Amino acid sequence: MAGLHQVEIVSVNVGLPTLLGQYHGKDVISGIHKRPITDLAVRVTADGLEGDGQADLRVHGDKLKKVYAYPSEHYLEWANVLDRQLHPGIFGENFTVKGITEADVNPGDRWTIGGVILEVTKPRTPCYKLDVHLGPGTAKLMQQNGRCGWYLRVVRGGIVSLGSNVPVIITRGLSIAELFAEKRRTSHEVPGPS
Repeated sequence: MAGLHQVEIVSVNVGLPTLLGQYHGKDVISGIHKRPITDLAVRVTADGLEGDGQADLRVHGDKLKKVYAYPSEHYLEWANVLDRQLHPGIFGENFTVKGITEADVNPGDRWTIGGVILEVTKPRTPCYKLDVHLGPGTAKLMQQNGRCGWYLRVVRGGIVSLGSNVPVIITRGLSIAELFAEKRRTSHEVPGPS
């Protein structure tokens, strides 16, 4: 449904590529390990958030996937399923958000944060690195439960402040949840290394 929605940025998280562990005997380097920033603000550029990075630019960090958002509403269920405490950024997200989930978000939605403008592009497709990071089977669980989060592209850069309340212009069309469900119906494999 088109309209205006308020989203709270609970945490802004960044991290650079690091060794996660091994997968089938091969070292796995990834930028999935994110931690909340301690500064009050972070710069967003055409390349994404300052201090953030991805290991494999063939599949991560293209212009449609510069910022990754994940709903804090999913954390309690994940903590129960994974039987562990979770911190903001644990799923590799740059923005841990509150007040919106995949069912409320559509590609084309515009987020205005001060002078920064971001646009929702697509759902996150979990890969084997999520298993290395959080334990075997996590990527498959994300595929099944649809709690995938979504990517945004940078339309205009600037400064994002912690605790920002973000007015989001909601567009009409298939939601991120619907797009993810459709993708799940057509592909049942967790992407692995090439």
